[in-house]
Formats: sequence, structure tokens, C-alpha cells
Amino acid sequence: MRRRNLADHLIAEILDLIKREQLKPGDRLPPLKTLAAQLGVATPTLREALRRLETTGTIDFRHGSGIFVGSGFDRLVLTNPNLTMVRAETVLELLETRQLLEPALAARAAEVAEPADLEKLALLLDQARRHLRSDATTLMEYNLAFHLGIAETTKNVVATEVLRSLIELYSSEHLMILRLHSSRELDHAEHYEIFEAIAQRQPELARRKMIEHLQKVTEVVSARLLALQGHLVQEQRSGPSIIGVPKAAKNSSLK
Repeated sequence: MRRRNLADHLIAEILDLIKREQLKPGDRLPPLKTLAAQLGVATPTLREALRRLETTGTIDFRHGSGIFVGSGFDRLVLTNPNLTMVRAETVLELLETRQLLEPALAARAAEVAEPADLEKLALLLDQARRHLRSDATTLMEYNLAFHLGIAETTKNVVATEVLRSLIELYSSEHLMILRLHSSRELDHAEHYEIFEAIAQRQPELARRKMIEHLQKVTEVVSARLLALQGHLVQEQRSGPSIIGVPKAAKNSSLK
């Protein structure tokens, strides 16, 4: 992995660690050497990632005291303007597009699912459950693999490729959605309800559960994006409403 790409990956890992541990601005992070060992990287590489986060106010280096969560973390949730920028409008349009597509796929899956399909979906759900406390990128891949698995169950190659393209082209947006929609357990529970409807051969129930799931995600994400934009407008008083998140690795295709 190139040094720049590794630093990008580390930034995502550090941000996810802060959120997972529910750290607040002013809370201390582990010492540099301890954190480097925890993340399995060299100290200079970690320092580069932390310095980039420092420019956003997400991390605060205090000479002689240590590394602390900065005030910028609370303001922008999980951001880094040095990385790829994601427009809020694109995130909401992506969710709207998925709402147009996925309920019909869930209903169709309930009609044609074979035992092997259900076994695969159940396995994906179990993998996601076991990674609810993992880094955001890993959990995102399992969650999206479940959604893609529903499309594959329909045996509709075109629809499956459409959804696969949405997943692969908008990896940053999907990562942002996961981070803004903070209740991982609720998200997983809704996935399980969709699976149960498919397994029970109830197309309309599967359609409704998928609609409800995507609508809830959209409502939460929309509200949090609006709040973030309000903070940005209040502090900057100018410029487009753009929110940055670490871009997920382009090569991390779903299996």
C-alpha cells in the first residue's frame, strides 16, 4: 500500500476509533507509540495521518501532554477536507435512487429465493452482526453485500449490476451514510426483518420492510446533514455546503 493511501486508511481508522470509543473533544487518545502498535503501523506514518487530522481541528497535539480529540471532531462528525469531498446532495440522491430500486428487488427475491440464496443471505447477516464493533469500512462492506445479495437472489442480472454500480461508484457516500446513521444495531435489526420476510416468501412484506428501512436511514441522514450544514454556515458564512469524509478504497470490491 502506498504511503499516501496508507495515511488515508489510517485517518478512517482513527476517526472510527474515536467514534467507537465514544470519545469527546478534549478526551485523550493513546500515546503515539501505543496507537501505532494498536493500528499496526510505523510511528512516522501514523504521525502523518494525525497531522492531517490536526489541520481540520479533529486532533489536537498538546506539547508535553499528548494527543487529544479536537473541537473540530464534534463540529463535522467524521471529516477531513484533505480527502475526497462528498456533497450532501449526492448522498440524498443516492438514497432516493436506492429507494426506487431496492423495494422491488426485495419483493422479487421473496418470490424466487432458493435455499442456497437464503443460506447466503443468512451468512452475510451473521458476518455483519459479528462486525458491528469493527471499523466502519468493514461493516459497510458486509451491509452492502447483504443488499447486493438480495439483488442477486432475483437472478435479474441487469438490476443486480445497476445496484452493484451504485455501490462501487459511490463508496464514499455509502461510508458517510453509515457514519451518519449511528445506530448500527438498529440498522442490523432492520436488515434481519427484511431477510425474514424474504425467507417467509412474503413479497409485499419484504417490499414494505425495505421501504421502511431506507426511509428511516434517509430521515436520519438528512437530519444530520442539515445540522452539519447549519454548523458550517454559522462558522463559515460562505461557500458550498460540502462535507468531506474519507473515501473508501476504490479497490475494495464486495465479495
